[in-house]
Amino acid sequence: MTGDWVTSKPLEALMGVLSSSFAIVSAAGFMFLMGIPFVSQVTVMPFLALAIGIDD
Repeated sequence: MTGDWVTSKPLEALMGVLSSSFAIVSAAGFMFLMGIPFVSQVTVMPFLALAIGIDD
């Protein structure tokens, strides 16, 4: 990180993390409300969504 707000872009990184986090929470809540059973293999999904959200 640099001291320059234009080149460091901390808010852009924060928005990528927040939008991915909100998507994960809302998807999990919707699946819970619909009665979809929990499958343990799905636990990797938040990490993939965060990685894609931060990368883009």
